[in-house]
Amino acid sequence: MRTSEATATIPRPAHTVFATINDHTSVAAWMEYHPALTVTSDGAKGVGTTLRYEFTQGGRVNTMEGAVTAFEADRRLTMRFDDPAFAVTVEFLLTTRPNGTELRHAIGIEPKRFLGRLMAPLIRAGNDRQVRRNLERLSLLLTSAA
Repeated sequence: MRTSEATATIPRPAHTVFATINDHTSVAAWMEYHPALTVTSDGAKGVGTTLRYEFTQGGRVNTMEGAVTAFEADRRLTMRFDDPAFAVTVEFLLTTRPNGTELRHAIGIEPKRFLGRLMAPLIRAGNDRQVRRNLERLSLLLTSAA
């Protein structure tokens, strides 16, 4: 799996940062490709909660089914999504610091098809940019809300 990551310190408490990344209705405000994340199972969000991720890329709307694979309130949220071409892991790790919350954001992409494997260097470069930009937008959103 090719993983890209970025880290930023956000001058907000961990519970505020976590509440934002855990709010599936807010992802379009800070994630690239104008996504929609829908919870498709009942109950409180936690490990095993099923999800649907829709995003626009290359002028097309794409859909991936997924689930929460790790959930620790105010500390960690990990989700895995699959479609026929890719397996994607999205992770957020939060650490309380004296000046706010250190947030590590990582996205791992595993191509399932030959063409995806051939395009791996381009995918990696795009993923690096996406992770960095997601974190920049999230930081701006949380800082301006302070």
